Amino acid sequence: MKGLVPAVLVSFLLPAAGFCNDVPFKDKAVDQALNQADPTYELAKDVIVGPGRTPDELRQEITSGPAYQYSGGESPKGVAANLSPHSWTLGAESYYYKYKEAIEVRDTGHFVGVFAGYTYKGWLPPAPAALDKWELGLESRIAWGQVDYDGALMDGTPYKIENINDYMVELRGTAGYDYPVGKAVVLTPYFGYGYRYLDDRGQKRDPAAYERQSNYFYSPIGLQTKLVMGMGWSLGLALEYDLFITGRQISHIGRDADPNENNSIRQSQDSGFGTRASFRLLHEGAIDLSIEPFVRYWSVDESDIKPETINGVPTGSGFVEPKNKTLEAGVRVGVGF
Repeated sequence: MKGLVPAVLVSFLLPAAGFCNDVPFKDKAVDQALNQADPTYELAKDVIVGPGRTPDELRQEITSGPAYQYSGGESPKGVAANLSPHSWTLGAESYYYKYKEAIEVRDTGHFVGVFAGYTYKGWLPPAPAALDKWELGLESRIAWGQVDYDGALMDGTPYKIENINDYMVELRGTAGYDYPVGKAVVLTPYFGYGYRYLDDRGQKRDPAAYERQSNYFYSPIGLQTKLVMGMGWSLGLALEYDLFITGRQISHIGRDADPNENNSIRQSQDSGFGTRASFRLLHEGAIDLSIEPFVRYWSVDESDIKPETINGVPTGSGFVEPKNKTLEAGVRVGVGF
């Protein structure tokens, strides 16, 4: 298993590997990788085993580890490539978006986006990269779309705005550990740190609206599974709980109507949670191909109250970000190498 991510994360990187039930054929590939003095052999010797190992010791390291059990082994180069500690993933996603507040305010729409991820395997020395089951992953995604607002003005008057431009950015770092179960299943628990940013630009569509910026800081804690089916195909399931650390809401009320007026309201959110799940079909080869339906969900509690002031004098009223829920459901496709 050479990849980890989380849609997250995505969203997340899964390994670019395969499985071959033809063990003698795999042995032949390993023999060639061991006995031929070419870059393939040098990669295996220098990156995976290091100096001072005999070919027999190298063979035992490879054939007893997950890099052998879960690699295609079609060629010497294929064996060595699957032992590389580095992997990359690029892809695109499309999803339905729904945001709902406790006061019957909602945004619904459709987003499209792109994502990229990198995984380094073997980041805890001195274990050889092929045998070290730890993984360190980084992932980023950006998405944009249009939403329809269905809610009310501040005085309670029902109000609707269509085609509001939104965009979103999410960054994640994760660390996980592979637990092979037999020769066809790998379980990878992981944890990490994430940041999610959403910019809602309602003021660009209607003067009654304003720009809202949402910032979430959280810790993803999850489990990835991989079932190897043969011929380079595998299935994966990822389940994740997102531990909400803190949130920051910034509402730029009045700034666009009057550039000299700065009524930006900054509010803190201290409690909430997120969850996400995905199901992944992966084909591994020279370039890996994957398709992954996913669901992401957030529930964030009410913010602190920001007192309203006029010319620095409190009015006795205040602003609060209501308790809200967000649902994202869609599919992503990716390539890995």
